[in-house]
Amino acid sequence: MLGNYATQNLILSKWASRNEYNEPMRTLSSIKGRKEEKLQLVVNSNGEQVLSSAFVMTETEVDINDLIDGRMVIASSVITGLSGSTLWYEVYLK
Repeated sequence: MLGNYATQNLILSKWASRNEYNEPMRTLSSIKGRKEEKLQLVVNSNGEQVLSSAFVMTETEVDINDLIDGRMVIASSVITGLSGSTLWYEVYLK
């Protein structure tokens, strides 16, 4: 559904595990999406209002605390169609 609008290549960094020094290890992948620089108040996973500096739409599942282009994901929501299937994800970055 997002198709023609998801023209930007973004780098998604997901938390994978910890190394022998107990440092977090991340996996990197390239995803298609649409990123807009935009200041907006959003509610994070703790129920607090925080200021987001960018907004991303993508068909790839993105979780809170992932990184997109080096910026932390502070809120993520699923957009579904009338049939209940996932159309895309709306993601807010710090």
